[in-house]
Amino acid sequence: MTDAVTMEFVQRLGRLTDKWGLGECTGGLWGILLVSGDAMTQEELGKASGYSPSLVSVALSRLEELGFVVAAGRRGRKRLYIAVFSFMDALESFLRRIVDNEVTPIVENLSRRLQEIIDQKHRANVERLLEEFEKGKLFITYILSTMKKHKDLHLRELEQALQR
Repeated sequence: MTDAVTMEFVQRLGRLTDKWGLGECTGGLWGILLVSGDAMTQEELGKASGYSPSLVSVALSRLEELGFVVAAGRRGRKRLYIAVFSFMDALESFLRRIVDNEVTPIVENLSRRLQEIIDQKHRANVERLLEEFEKGKLFITYILSTMKKHKDLHLRELEQALQR
């Protein structure tokens, strides 16, 4: 991974995944595997990325846990890793985790405990916030259903489908 275009892509993907809470190294390694399209060892990924062996190990474990990469056999005694999750798959997974792990618990907690708020002004503000979170959850759920329905289309087909 020495060309400037590839390295910029890998760095940008690392920054994006860092914003998703996955860490920059995790995204960088995933980007290297996506661009190469080949199975690579932990050592090869370390050399390509410049990250330490321990950081690469932790990031690969996280990528495997998320389903972004899988072990694809061995080269000698070393495990080979290959990317199996596309960007669209990762975006879908990220949005699903936001709904399931962040937004839904907030909505459920506020809904369940709203009547415990004595101050009328605070209750009105929480009711407004609850409605916003419920709307946000619906929007993300709608986006997820649209992604699932259309993500396998070619770009031009997707553009046409979304214009309808």
